[in-house]
Amino acid sequence: MSDDYRVKVAEHGPYLVSGEVPLVTKTPVMSEHGEPLTWKTSEPSEKRARYALCRCGSSQTKPFCDGSHASVDWDSADNTTGDSYSDRANSLGGHGLEIFDDRPTCAHAGFCGN
Repeated sequence: MSDDYRVKVAEHGPYLVSGEVPLVTKTPVMSEHGEPLTWKTSEPSEKRARYALCRCGSSQTKPFCDGSHASVDWDSADNTTGDSYSDRANSLGGHGLEIFDDRPTCAHAGFCGN
C-alpha cells in the first residue's frame, strides 16, 4: 500500500485520485415510506492505482466519472468562496421551519426534509 496519495483536479473534468486510496461509499438508508433515515457506509472497495471521481454531479456511475461532464452544462471552476454556511446558503422558507440550501455541499440525499 502506498502512502503517496494524490488528488489532481482535471481541468473541466473529474478528480483524479492516485496512490491506492481506500474508497468507501455512503448511501442513504430509507424507511418503509421512502424517507432517508441515516447513512450506510460500504466496505472499502478493491484498491486501484487510480480513480476518476465525478465532479459535475451527472455521472450515472457515481462516485466514479463516466464522462458526463463533457455533455452537460456545469461550471468546472472551483467556486469555494471561503464564506460561512450562513453566507452561502439560500433560505427556502417554510412555516414553523426554515430550510436552507447550500448547493456546493448538497448531496441531494433528502435529509433536509426530515
